Amino acid sequence: MSRLLKAEMYKLKKTTAFKVLIILSIFFALMSIGITKLISSEDFLRNSLGNTMTEQQKDEYIERIEQMSNPSDEVVVSGNIGFHISSSNIFNPKGKELFYGTFGSGVIEIYIAVLVAALVASEYSKNTIKNTLAYGKKRYVYYINKIIITSIAAFICVIVMTGIAGIIGSAIWGWGGLFTFNEFLDIIKQYIAVFLIIASLSSLMTLIATATRSNGATMAIGIVLFAIVLHLIGGFYGIFDWFDAVFKCTPAYLWDSVLRINMKSIDFIRAILSSITIIATAGTAGAYVLEKQDIK
Repeated sequence: MSRLLKAEMYKLKKTTAFKVLIILSIFFALMSIGITKLISSEDFLRNSLGNTMTEQQKDEYIERIEQMSNPSDEVVVSGNIGFHISSSNIFNPKGKELFYGTFGSGVIEIYIAVLVAALVASEYSKNTIKNTLAYGKKRYVYYINKIIITSIAAFICVIVMTGIAGIIGSAIWGWGGLFTFNEFLDIIKQYIAVFLIIASLSSLMTLIATATRSNGATMAIGIVLFAIVLHLIGGFYGIFDWFDAVFKCTPAYLWDSVLRINMKSIDFIRAILSSITIIATAGTAGAYVLEKQDIK
């Protein structure tokens, strides 16, 4: 498996889609910093209001924004798509808040859909899968390597994006207190959970790619189902107990629950167990589908 994985790593370095996603990750990180810099300026906010308000009205408006900016510790499960930099003080953001906000929600699903289409589905359209399997590689080994490589690629993009935002944000505004060893361990735990959630999404989308054998279908289904629909149906969260129990095990909920400044132990454990279950189930199903395919 290691030799095949090395070959996949080599192909990853040459893949245009991966290079574009790295560039986008850098862009999104810098964009988040730039937008945070703008909205954290009281002068910019006052000037943007123009002459439509009196100074007193502007003061009252800014005061309301400051009161509304206090982040909630609740998991946001509906409509939370994109990057959301939540600050306890809008005019005094912290690198910690920028770091967590740049993980985004619904973004990584798009990344994985693109990567799976480029690294898995494209092998069907280019018919290169036949060449790989012709060397006697077992199909389940090939399949597992595809899940691993797409997971690693997406995880690298996340590290680039959040790392740049956290480092530059801390250099500008400070981390938000003393960066302790316990905080470092918490971030490591969160990255572990993030990687497993990414792997669970990669497993699901690799199954789709294997079943459809189509780049376009893989991206369309992956983006619509996991990046949009799954987040939108979160609007039912809190209405039905049975729905809440099921939804808490989905990648959309797991992602938002572990990426809080004060992640709870139950969220970490649920993310680990749910992700491993999805990886095992989707991985087994995908390997079975590949095994039964007639590849010529």
